[in-house]
Amino acid sequence: EWRERQQRVIAERDADSEQRRLETVARAREAIDKFYDEYNEKKQKNIEENRRHESAYLATRNDTTSGTVWDRVTREVDLSNPKANRNVRDTARLKQLMLDLKKDSKAPGTIVSV
Repeated sequence: EWRERQQRVIAERDADSEQRRLETVARAREAIDKFYDEYNEKKQKNIEENRRHESAYLATRNDTTSGTVWDRVTREVDLSNPKANRNVRDTARLKQLMLDLKKDSKAPGTIVSV
């Protein structure tokens, strides 16, 4: 009688444990599926945004008829905040030179293409 009761208790515990395990596995699968859905959606958005940026960049880069050589150079180079990163060499003089060449109408390479 005691052994039968003990076996029933053990069987009930095993059944409860198995049920909890199955529920946990189901929740984990749902969480993984949700994660991958969000990941793939975000990845696709980034791909589309990068393509838009790339096409806009290529359109401006390939526009060789607008302005002088120095106008095009200063559009491609980041001339803002020279002290932003301490690990990079100081390029303030070069940036200033580019700006001066852009402003100077007699600088080499200022022939405007028509």
